[in-house]
Amino acid sequence: MIWDCRNSVHRLSGLFGLTFFFLLMCLCSYKPTKIKWRPVLWGFLLQFIFGIIVLRWEWGASRFIELSDMAMIMLDFTYNGTDFTYGFLSTPPNICGMEAVVAFRFLQVIIYVGALVSVLYFYGIIQAVLKRLAWLMQFTMGTTATESLNACGCVFLGN
Repeated sequence: MIWDCRNSVHRLSGLFGLTFFFLLMCLCSYKPTKIKWRPVLWGFLLQFIFGIIVLRWEWGASRFIELSDMAMIMLDFTYNGTDFTYGFLSTPPNICGMEAVVAFRFLQVIIYVGALVSVLYFYGIIQAVLKRLAWLMQFTMGTTATESLNACGCVFLGN
């Protein structure tokens, strides 16, 4: 990583930011000696591995692009439904710089994603994915089952 950034130090700004917040959290901790380092280090390592897979391997980059394309298709469904339901309120004509009304354009995405998650939950897909990811986190990071499930659930459900 340092070899790749030897000509442009600004590419390391993410690492500097991560280090800054890590040190800030250690300084703000009531008892820094009680920090469990295994989850912290494994979290950094898993994040780094994910970055390597996505940025360095063609396979990882193509899977990430496929996920992005699927998300864009989902958003297109949302926008088409919003346009059908609210008409010009969601995509107003270009008159005097009029912008879309937030309640009629962007909040519909939140409603759509919430409905999609509810359907996935009903069919047990969310539970199966969360169970496997929580097990992976529990195995690698050494956290409890409750901590791992909560962390995975927050990622998918936005809590």
